[in-house]
Amino acid sequence: MASTFSSSSSAESRHSETTAGNFREDRFLLPDEEQTILSVLGLESTRRRVDVSEKKDTSANTDANANTNACELLRRALTSEAKEWAHDRHVAAGLSTCLMRLCTRYLLKEKRRGRALDPVANFHVRNGASLERLNWMADTSEKGLRMSAGMMVNYMYRLERIKDINEAYINDGTIAASSTLRSLL
Repeated sequence: MASTFSSSSSAESRHSETTAGNFREDRFLLPDEEQTILSVLGLESTRRRVDVSEKKDTSANTDANANTNACELLRRALTSEAKEWAHDRHVAAGLSTCLMRLCTRYLLKEKRRGRALDPVANFHVRNGASLERLNWMADTSEKGLRMSAGMMVNYMYRLERIKDINEAYINDGTIAASSTLRSLL
């Protein structure tokens, strides 16, 4: 799977114009994911901190700051050269739910010209496969951590469904996936 976790802001801006959904939304992390990220990466108190120079609506600003801080911490952890997060069992376990959901979203929702943004997913679904399972920390090599945060995807080819999956994808961009994988969204 190609990585969007470590893309630069210029790459993000190029993709934002061509994807159906996009990761440049104000809040792509859920509140409990923000808290978990801040907690496991050592900045739990950041969520409650309010800068005095901010506007009066402190609850909205605090939430926006927490999301920004959590996103930035996650980006830094995922793009660090040493990939310390992957070697710390507590941190990796804390990030797993969030990263699995974001990866599933990337695979199923992020598109360019109506097709899966991920080239491997595009290839398999175009050829009639469904996305079956996402495997956490399946590739912990340096390249695997850099490209996909260690995750790998299983694709399932069911002979009786290949034509239907292919046609649905070609005609309207529908990406076939197991209910287990869809439940991660």
